Parts: sequence; structure tokens; C-alpha cells
Amino acid sequence: MALENKVRWAEREDRNKNPLDFFRENYGSDMTRGELFKKDAGLYQRLWRDGLLGEVLTKESRFGENPLVYYKQNYEGLTRGQLQKKDNSLYNKLRRDGLLGEVLTKESRYGENPLEYYKQNYKGLTRGKLSEKDSGLYQKLRRDGLLGDVPTSNRSFGENPLEYYKQNYKGLTRWQLQKKDASLYEKLRRDGLLKKIPLKKK
Repeated sequence: MALENKVRWAEREDRNKNPLDFFRENYGSDMTRGELFKKDAGLYQRLWRDGLLGEVLTKESRFGENPLVYYKQNYEGLTRGQLQKKDNSLYNKLRRDGLLGEVLTKESRYGENPLEYYKQNYKGLTRGKLSEKDSGLYQKLRRDGLLGDVPTSNRSFGENPLEYYKQNYKGLTRWQLQKKDASLYEKLRRDGLLKKIPLKKK
């Protein structure tokens, strides 16, 4: 529908209509305040009186079609609170578009390299297991496009993982094996075979 044909606030049939809902339904979320004032001054004034004008853009969006991409390119790693202080317009745009959930709520405990954190703490854990054990890290890796470095399933150790251990890691203690090959360690533990691995060097 052309803007010229849109229903103005003064012409609305439902006199109890929420002005913000009316704005979104008739003008969309991309219209700026200046454009709204020109097209429907009555609605502009009503939004201003109700303290809702902050929900309307002040100018053409500099964030392009995807404000989340803009955030990642310019502010990746900033928490919601930090982003709100640094770029309140982007913060509000993400909130309006329902994308604020993709922004960290607090400082990341994973440091600058979440993949390295995964390798140091969960190496060998599959995506499904990681999601259960540390969903925050799983989501961080997903947002950073690093989930491809996490295996989707445990690699095969053949019919006998203990035999695999003897062929590849014979003599390694449980602790050494856990550090060297967490997947095999977990497989042996699940199969009740970890007791066959020495606790210390003989």
C-alpha cells in the first residue's frame, strides 16, 4: 500500500488503538521520525505525548538490512550494557527486532578465543554433549562461526575401545589420556572400561 493511501491516526476506526501498534501496522518499523511527522503529524504528536517516540527511528538506519551483522562487525564481544552505552541506537534497533538475545549479557568467561577454551576444557566433546554441558560456550561458538570445529559425533574406536587404547596410547595414565584424547577417555568411561587404564605409571 502506498504511503499516500495509508490510514492516518485521526482517521482510525478503533479509537482505543495503541498508537505504537498503529504505527507499526500502518507505517512499518523502518520509517523515520521526520517521515512520520510529514505523513501523519497527529500520530507523531500522540507518540511524543505517550513517551513512545523513542521507538521510531531518528534517521535512515545506518545498520543496513541486518543490525546483528552490523553489531558483529563493529562491536563483537560487547555486552548488552556496554553496547547500550556505546551505541544506544543500535541497542534499541536490536531490541525492536528481537535480536538482543544474540548479544552477551555479561563479560565472556571464554576469553578472546572460545575455541581455545573449548579445546582446553572440553576437547573431544561432541556438539550435543557440549550443548548439554556448557550451553553458553556452545552458543558463543555458534555465533562466532566456530561450531564446525566441534565434532558432531564421537569418532569410531572400533568394536573395542580398550584395544584402540592399547594400540595407540598403551601405558598412558587416565589423566594423561584425558588430556591427550578426551573422546576416547569418555568412551572408555561410558563403557565401564576406565578401570582398565592405570591411575599412575607403573
